[in-house]
Amino acid sequence: MKDNITIYQKDHDYGNASCLVSLFIFTCIVMMITAYFIPEPPVLKVFLYLTPGLIVLLVIIKAAEFYANKGENVKVLSVTREGMHYFQHAAPLSWDEISEIEIIDKKLAVTVKGKPSSDFSVNLTQTTFEYNVNVLVELLGSYFTGKIYVYETSVSCGC
Repeated sequence: MKDNITIYQKDHDYGNASCLVSLFIFTCIVMMITAYFIPEPPVLKVFLYLTPGLIVLLVIIKAAEFYANKGENVKVLSVTREGMHYFQHAAPLSWDEISEIEIIDKKLAVTVKGKPSSDFSVNLTQTTFEYNVNVLVELLGSYFTGKIYVYETSVSCGC
């Protein structure tokens, strides 16, 4: 079993790649339709020369985006023998300051005794947490003497 866990924020979201691919496909379709309806061969040559250029441009944009977003890992939460440190708060919390820990659908919520301003929650799906929730619960249970609540709601089929 691990004796500490550090959870980092996801450093890059690749969701906008589909927008660039869609734009590229749309441009290719428009150029093919234009090449079909205009009988001049130079238009077809422009299409044939432009397609590899657009592919290279797409690769350059994606590489620049990747390297621009590839920065230093941002720590979100650290769980150690001494306590928990939520990095948006200044001071780490010792285990005796924590009154309750809940993990509901991969969202960790920590309640602090006497300091409601120190309560925090972390959505584990938006982090680089690659372990099963049971590993985190086991680690928390080895240090935290209070009750740890873990709930997983079932996935609805939409019926």
